Amino acid sequence: MKDRKFAFLIHPRNPQDMFKVSEVFQQMTLDEIEETIKCIPPVAGGEIMDPKGKHIGWTIVIPLTARQMLERENLHLAKMRIIQAIEKARELGCQLIGLGMFTSSLTGGGGKLIGKIAGMGVTNGNSLTAAVTVLGVEKLVTLLDKELDNIAIVGVGSVGFAVAQILAERKLPLLLIGRSGKKLRKQLDFLLRFSRAEIQISTNIKDILTRDIIIATTSANGTIIRPEYLAPGAIVYDVTQPKNTSSLVIEARPDVLVVDGALVSTPNFDWGMDIGLKPGIAYACLAETLLLYLEGRYENYSIGEVTALQASEMHDLMEKHGFELAPFQSFGRLLDNNMLDKYLSVIVGEKKLIDERGDSRYCSRYNF
Repeated sequence: MKDRKFAFLIHPRNPQDMFKVSEVFQQMTLDEIEETIKCIPPVAGGEIMDPKGKHIGWTIVIPLTARQMLERENLHLAKMRIIQAIEKARELGCQLIGLGMFTSSLTGGGGKLIGKIAGMGVTNGNSLTAAVTVLGVEKLVTLLDKELDNIAIVGVGSVGFAVAQILAERKLPLLLIGRSGKKLRKQLDFLLRFSRAEIQISTNIKDILTRDIIIATTSANGTIIRPEYLAPGAIVYDVTQPKNTSSLVIEARPDVLVVDGALVSTPNFDWGMDIGLKPGIAYACLAETLLLYLEGRYENYSIGEVTALQASEMHDLMEKHGFELAPFQSFGRLLDNNMLDKYLSVIVGEKKLIDERGDSRYCSRYNF
C-alpha cells in the first residue's frame, strides 16, 4: 500500500514573508507583492521529513497575506484558494489535512466547508493549541515565581473557550473578552454549570488593565493589545499569528513580558521550508496534525469547537511522542535569563513606586 502522507496549509502573514519564497519578490514593493500573489494558486512549498529522512507530508502555501485572507472583497478568492489547496493535497496522496492560521477560521473551523471530505481527515490544531497554552502559562508563572491567577482571555473562540474550560475547572478567576456580548453570555452560562470560579465577561479590550495574565487567542488580523492597556508587571501569552500584541509594548513597557505562545519542540522533523520558526520548532496546530499522522488517525479531529477532553488527549499524545513545550521566546527572540532578569528588576522597582503612590493599576512611570 502506498505510504500515507499529510498536508499542512499555511499562508504568509504579510507581504514581507514572500521574501523567503523567492528573490523575485525582493525586487517588488509591498503593494506589488500583494497584487501578484493574488494570481498565484497554492503551491507545495516544502516536503516534510521525519527524523529518519522519510518523506511524510507536504507544507502547502496559499499565497494570500493574513489581511487579504480576511478582506471582504477577497473572501471568495480566499475560500477558492483553500479548496484548491485541499485538492492539491489530495493529488499529492495525503489522507490528513491540518488547517493553519486563517484557513481554519475561513472554513468554520474546518467543519462547515471541508470537514466531510471523503477519505481525508481534517484538523485545525486547536486542541493541542489549547493544551500547550495552559501548559505554557503554568510553566511561565512558575519560572517567574508568580501565581496562576487574575487571568484575562482575549478572544473566546475555539482555542480561548477550551482554555477557559480548563482554567474554570480549577476555579481560577477569569475575564473573558470577546466581540459578541450574546456569545459571551452563553459561554458564561456554560462555564458556571460546572465551575464556581469567579468569571466575568466584557466586550472592551481595555478591561485587560485589571488583569495580571493575558492570554491572546483571537482570529483578528492586527494588533489589539496596546501598551496603555496593560497593568504593571503584566504577562501576555500571545498564541496568535499575526500577533495581537503590538510590538510597541516591548519598547514602551519594560515592566511587561510578552511571550510567543503555543510553540512546540518537535526535534529532528523538517518542514521543508522556512515557516518563520527555528529548526525543530512547530506551531501547535502543525504539531497536532503531525501527532495524528504518527498515530495513524486520518480522521476529523479538531473541527469547530474543541473540548477540554480533546486538549487533554492531545497533551498525552504530545508526551507519548516526546514533543515538549518549546523554549520561550518573545517576538521571535529567545527569552533568555537576561531578558527575564530585566523584567523582574523593573517590576520590583515599579511595585515600589506603586506602593509609595498607593495606586495599584495606573502605570505613571510610562505616562499612561
